[in-house]
Amino acid sequence: MEEREVTEVPEEAAVPATAMVEDESGGQPDSLLGALREKRREISENKETFITIPGYDSGPPVLMANYRLVEGPEIDRIARKVRQETRDNWQRQVLAAVDLLIAACQGMYVDLDDGNGPVPMTLKGDPIPGFTNELAIALEFDAQTARQVLFGLFADNDVAIMSHSARLGAWMSDTSRNVDEDFLGEV
Repeated sequence: MEEREVTEVPEEAAVPATAMVEDESGGQPDSLLGALREKRREISENKETFITIPGYDSGPPVLMANYRLVEGPEIDRIARKVRQETRDNWQRQVLAAVDLLIAACQGMYVDLDDGNGPVPMTLKGDPIPGFTNELAIALEFDAQTARQVLFGLFADNDVAIMSHSARLGAWMSDTSRNVDEDFLGEV
């Protein structure tokens, strides 16, 4: 890792740690350090998110995947595996996105817009755990592998897959945000 040079901040530009800031609700001011501690707590505790599936998001029921935070070494293993499979650059990107989505997915959910939030999507009473054969059976298409299920769900639309993967990546870079609300239109 490259060492970085530390530059000194001119004293007149420094913000004192006791500076006052208002919280997001406009309530009582809190210390700057207290606000930063709260933000750090929020990003360190949030390890999963729900992201709507493109094409299944126009109204109830809305299909969503529940994703977990994936650590760097696992992402590296995915990238190495895909690099060994194909030399085509676009295919590498798509397969890396697909494999990351598969690895991060913890289950499929539906939101009925009834105020109860997302509920597990089930097949014969059992929750569908991700991009599995159960999802293909539930949606009545043929697929044997997790990749085939994901491609089938996205109707073989590479751009939709890449867009969905970009939303997951954006959330992974800042887990304090709601990807479907905050990043809408940014990805």
